[in-house]
Amino acid sequence: MKTQPSAQPSPSKATHPAATDRIPGKVICAFTSAGLLSFSGVIVETATNITFPTLMREFGVSTDQVQWMTTAYLLVVSIMVPLSASLKARFRSRSLFVTANLLFIAGLCLDIAAQNFPMLLAGRVVQGLGTGIALPLMYNIILEQVPARKSAR
Repeated sequence: MKTQPSAQPSPSKATHPAATDRIPGKVICAFTSAGLLSFSGVIVETATNITFPTLMREFGVSTDQVQWMTTAYLLVVSIMVPLSASLKARFRSRSLFVTANLLFIAGLCLDIAAQNFPMLLAGRVVQGLGTGIALPLMYNIILEQVPARKSAR
């Protein structure tokens, strides 16, 4: 006796809910990388505050001058975050991510090589550029690449 094929086709991987809701590994890596860069920016900012007495002695600057390390960094980050929407419209996420990393590392190298306080301050500004690009990029990756039902994870 022959059996009739069922009226409903078997679900393929493409239409199976688990297949469409799955977060690709590349997206998880991209999100994690952008998150680590953002986290590094926050950690560096927090760590800078406890180095003020040492920086004041090393570079011979006053308290109000050394506080520009924090002020300049946060000012640049706060300017870059709103600008990230226009950057995202013009450039791919990968290009922005690479740029953010390069800026952060370049700022770090400037800070390491700093012979005077203005050079140290310039390094912090460059790091702020990188962090200001990376922070919103992390959220953009989630909104663009992760299925809506999985975005809360």
